[in-house]
Amino acid sequence: MTLNPTLNYLLEKFSISVIPFSKTVSDSSTYLAGAGGCVGDGFPLPAGGEILGIRAYDGNKTEEKSGSVVINANDRISVFAEYVESWFDLTVQVNGEPTSISVQEMAENADLFVCVLIKLQQS
Repeated sequence: MTLNPTLNYLLEKFSISVIPFSKTVSDSSTYLAGAGGCVGDGFPLPAGGEILGIRAYDGNKTEEKSGSVVINANDRISVFAEYVESWFDLTVQVNGEPTSISVQEMAENADLFVCVLIKLQQS
């Protein structure tokens, strides 16, 4: 049997998923709403893998940070917006606990749009 490098390339490239979060924030810490508009400490994942990064937009600027945080099946992913002085720090959380993947100094009184990039294990 021969190896199909095109298939392997596609499987490697297209196993990355984006989980969107958003919320209009003012001046207090909060979880961002995920798909379906639900706010809370996380959406359960169907498989293990890793969190690859976060990208956030506040209507004025885009910030991003890459990283690698291992996740397991049924772990919950969320984004917490912590109000600090006159801005927000956004942190990806797993099972309600902060990870090292975060962006700082996003605008207050803004619509925050965030994408968490994850790569799930192929079954």
